[in-house]
Amino acid sequence: MTTGILAVLAAGAMVVTAAAPPSAGDTVSVRTETALAPVGAGAIGVTEPLWSPVFTDPRVPGLIRRAGIRTLEFNGGGVSDLYHFRTGTAQADPDPAGHPDYASIPPAFSFDQFENVAHETRAQTFVHVNYGTGTPAEAAAWVRYARQKHDHVDRWAVGEEVWGNGGIPGINFEPDAHADKSPQAYAKNALTFIAAMKKADPRAQVGVELLGVPGGAFQQWDEAVMSIVGARADFVDVHAYPFGLDDNSDAAVLAFPRANGPKMAALRKLIPPRTQIVVGEANSAAVPTKQQIGQVNALYLADDMLGLLDGGARNVDWFGLHVGGWAYYGDSDLGLLSTGDCNDDNTDCAPPAQTPFRPYWALQLVGAMTRPGGTMVPVTSSNPLLIGHALRGSDGTLRLLVQNDDPSRASTARFAVPGYHPVSAVQYSPSDARPRPVAVGKPLPAYSLTLISFRR
Repeated sequence: MTTGILAVLAAGAMVVTAAAPPSAGDTVSVRTETALAPVGAGAIGVTEPLWSPVFTDPRVPGLIRRAGIRTLEFNGGGVSDLYHFRTGTAQADPDPAGHPDYASIPPAFSFDQFENVAHETRAQTFVHVNYGTGTPAEAAAWVRYARQKHDHVDRWAVGEEVWGNGGIPGINFEPDAHADKSPQAYAKNALTFIAAMKKADPRAQVGVELLGVPGGAFQQWDEAVMSIVGARADFVDVHAYPFGLDDNSDAAVLAFPRANGPKMAALRKLIPPRTQIVVGEANSAAVPTKQQIGQVNALYLADDMLGLLDGGARNVDWFGLHVGGWAYYGDSDLGLLSTGDCNDDNTDCAPPAQTPFRPYWALQLVGAMTRPGGTMVPVTSSNPLLIGHALRGSDGTLRLLVQNDDPSRASTARFAVPGYHPVSAVQYSPSDARPRPVAVGKPLPAYSLTLISFRR
């Protein structure tokens, strides 16, 4: 698991030259003794859409391990609420006129194949059962089957983005055959699912779908669901995208994760104290944009995933490991790894399948930083474009990931980390093909990520 980066962090570092004239006077401070949130074994994960045609490629387990990915999510978007696990197929959408053409993206791998990859990579798994066209009995049978054959399934969600079923006026993209699509109906039905699933396996961790967006109809959905479900859900699943972001400039996209703290605090007030928060999907947009395979999204990924962990998320899953769409969205892709997509006449193709995009390497740094058993601690900076997140390990180490969101200027930063001294560092800048070792104290290039290891 991320052995190359961890080896560098534990050893020395080689000297490199800064790529841009640095700005002076920046200070990044770590409050080493103040705990924000613990980091568990499955903190960093990815979603693998059910339609991915390249997930069973034998190269995939190695790429998962090298990125430090510890949770795999079985999630097909709208397909999840049409999917029947016994047959491995998705039924017809009950509202085909109102939804995207989910029938055009049938499942490409089975649940057993998915779990086999998870077993090979020692990853936990997170599964969405079919709420839209399924039944509590079917969900319970799936839990029972997983208990017998795949005991590392860590948690189950009742449906997938059920709030998109039309129960909120003007939002209808999620298949749901229930006559009543209100949040109250979902909550009452979810209780039946939860009871059946826990009867099948009392250890099963079962959660419900919320939005996690403060204010308006979105918050009203969450309040209505939780007023009925209460503590009977082990967790809530929210999906973190820049909903409502009108400015799609690089600067606006990179600034969006700064709102994670207040959003997580608002969500925490809506749910019982022992109910966990899972972020089942995260990305800088829900459809491909110009930033998504480049350095901007690498920076966004690091700040977003770590900020959500700072705010108390049990785990954060990036959407997705493979997604595709290169030929249709102007050389962009929500995935970390290429699917090798081409247009119809093969005149425009993505890189070969399994080629990492730049956000993959950012996730590798995040995976190397977030060692299980550690604790996220606060980081402040004198420069608003210099962002930091830190994890205090139980082994006397501290890892600090600093990103420079300035597109043109490097920074010579001073690191205030009381009780610790720097050991080594790894850096990923726009000129790097992948993260590389650097000397501690060297300037932080524009649009770069630098992971620094400290010891007491």
